[in-house]
Amino acid sequence: MFAWLNLTVLVFSSLLFLYFYVLSVSPAALEEMGVMNAYRRCARYRVIAIFFEFITVINYVLYRFVPLPAPLAEVFPWSLWVSVLIGTVILVPSGWLMLRGILDAGEEAVRPKKEHTMYAGIYRKIRHPQAVGEVFLWWVFAFWLNSR
Repeated sequence: MFAWLNLTVLVFSSLLFLYFYVLSVSPAALEEMGVMNAYRRCARYRVIAIFFEFITVINYVLYRFVPLPAPLAEVFPWSLWVSVLIGTVILVPSGWLMLRGILDAGEEAVRPKKEHTMYAGIYRKIRHPQAVGEVFLWWVFAFWLNSR
């Protein structure tokens, strides 16, 4: 029962994370549509997205210890060190990209501003470096958690 509840929360928190994150990245478009306090609203959306991402990570880890009672493989068929190596190879560039985006964005990583300054650093090359780096971190968790 707990495994199904955990999976349900995992799926819904993932969808809510995606929904609020997508809403949070377009304050200028919202403002053009006449939405009042668009930048403040997007900051709220981003905080809500971070909350649901945290819930997703917790459920992802819990799923490793309380999997569904289904005939699915629970672990990869190779040893832990292979998974740690694969996960680390993915983590280094994606983690760097995410961290570089956070550092270059400054406080705008969580709270967008109308007079934003995200034209320097990594933002000259990639519009959403944090999202690009973050999407691959889920694979790191999968390799690290589902190994013997």
